[in-house]
Parts: sequence; C-alpha cells; structure tokens
Amino acid sequence: MRLVFVHGWGFDATLWDGIAGALTDYSQCRVEVGFLGGAATTTELSPDDVLIGHSLGLLWGLAQGNWRQVIAINSFARFSGAPEAGACVPPASLRAMRLSLARNAGKTLANFYRAIDHTALADRYDAKRLADGLALLESQHITEPPPQPWLILAARHDPLVPVTASEHLAAITDSAVTWSETGGHLLPLTRPLWCADVIRAFLA
Repeated sequence: MRLVFVHGWGFDATLWDGIAGALTDYSQCRVEVGFLGGAATTTELSPDDVLIGHSLGLLWGLAQGNWRQVIAINSFARFSGAPEAGACVPPASLRAMRLSLARNAGKTLANFYRAIDHTALADRYDAKRLADGLALLESQHITEPPPQPWLILAARHDPLVPVTASEHLAAITDSAVTWSETGGHLLPLTRPLWCADVIRAFLA
C-alpha cells in the first residue's frame, strides 16, 4: 500500500509537508501538478495505492484510475453548479475566475488566496496550468464514485466548500464526514497532525 498525495488548485506538493511528515511509516509519493511553476510530475499508479486529494486534487486523482481507498480533504463532488447538486459556487463565479485569470493570473491567484484566508503569496506560477485546473473544475464531476472505502475530512467553516457540498460527497460515496471545527479550506496546512491521526485510524 502506498499513499499518493495530490494537491489542489493554486498550490504545489509542499502542501503535504505536515501530513506526509507525520505518516513516514507508510510508503508514499506526491504528485506535482505544476500550478506554481514547478515541473509537473506524475507517477505510475497501482490499484493498491491510496489517493489522498485536497480540493481539486481529489478530482484529478479520480480521473487517473482505480484506487485501493480514497481520502478527500476539503473536497467536493462538483465545484460549480446548483447548491442542491452539491456544488460549491455558481457557474458564473467560475467563468468570472477564468476570465480574470486570462487577464491577470497573479492577481487572480492572490485574490483566491485571500478568499480562503491563506496569507502567503506565490512568487511564481504557471498561468496555463492554472487555466487547465479551472477547466477541470468546470468539467469534472463525481457522479458514479468508485466503490472503494472513502474517508472525507472537512471543516465546518470552509470559506470555499460549504457544509452541503461535503455532505453531498459523503452521501454519494456512502460514507460520513469527519469534521474539523477549525482550519478552514487548508486543513493540510492548518491541522496536519489532526489529519494524519484520522488518516492513520482509517487505514488501520
């Protein structure tokens, strides 16, 4: 069994430093999507791998193939659409973000960080890969989730993923949400040890 970490939009593989560092007794690797200018990397996947995806990283990972288990952190079944369908934002909001990204990628990324209460600033980024990520958010939805065991970690006060989106993901995967009362949209950064403890218990 190997843990495969996939980060979300606007971040890179360093997002996982805290959680991965607390789970070093497991075989693991990190996928780098390349949003922040680093070289994109992938890995040859095995059906024995466990997907750990943050936000968009869940959708990216599920598009790659089959997994032994799936761990979703601050994630969703669909990003844009109607609230009753488990979406996070209306389609118009995502379209506006894509237009903003085309005009000024750096400003768009900074505004996104501000919206999710992330105080760091990216000193480099790849505008094309960021645009590709938004396209994935627009097109990729979880309608028939794989039957593997799921663990869903979410924050009750996530500024991007509402409670209804987390509950919808849990409902269609026949699982339950493990809630954090704090931590917002960036649980891998704000509550890494809590995430690691819950993941360890799930894997056991």
